[in-house]
Amino acid sequence: MTESETCEYKKSLSELKEGIISIAAMLDNGTVTTGKNAKETPNKHQINAKELLLVILREKPESTVKELASQTGLTIHSVRHHMRPLQDSGILRRVGSNKTGRWEILA
Repeated sequence: MTESETCEYKKSLSELKEGIISIAAMLDNGTVTTGKNAKETPNKHQINAKELLLVILREKPESTVKELASQTGLTIHSVRHHMRPLQDSGILRRVGSNKTGRWEILA
């Protein structure tokens, strides 16, 4: 990757992150229900965090969890927490080792 491509990539990730954060802030005022008698739960950033992780992984599938945490502002634990359901549902899978592998988005 050339220096200009790296700058453009960082710029697009930064803009994406800012957009998702602002969308998440707007959604914080709403509620989400999961059934007829479901308890109302404040809408959290979980959906947006998963979407952000998928966008980053589409751009750079060789990213490590540590790199994803750094790029999203999440903790390593939070990145793993958000990626686990994506893996369990078959949307995301790791191919290869933790160090030299890559992520595949299947859906």
